[in-house]
Amino acid sequence: MRSVQFVTYEDDGTDQIVSFAIDHGWMDVRSLILLRTPKYEMLLDDAERGVSVSMMDGTSDDGELLTSVKLKAGRVTIATRNSKYDLDISRVDPDEVAEMKVLLQRMNFDNRFRIEDN
Repeated sequence: MRSVQFVTYEDDGTDQIVSFAIDHGWMDVRSLILLRTPKYEMLLDDAERGVSVSMMDGTSDDGELLTSVKLKAGRVTIATRNSKYDLDISRVDPDEVAEMKVLLQRMNFDNRFRIEDN
């Protein structure tokens, strides 16, 4: 399980972004980014619409679509068709976690992925 230092989130009317800053060793942080751009999705084929997931370390294919988010007791599991990321968010400020959950709900306006929050 990877430890998350902090979570950032943005919803500027065009892009919806949730980014996890993951501890990757001494003074090294990598980002796991969930991105949706609903404003322009109408230009995409139906199969290409949804939240894209990318790990900013070259280990995932850009454009993998989110299939599920599971939140449970200081943990979050992000899944795509081909990848799964188990994250420890216990050190993240509870207010940031609450805001992240709100944005994830907005990103899922068309039920393209499952959200489990226990």
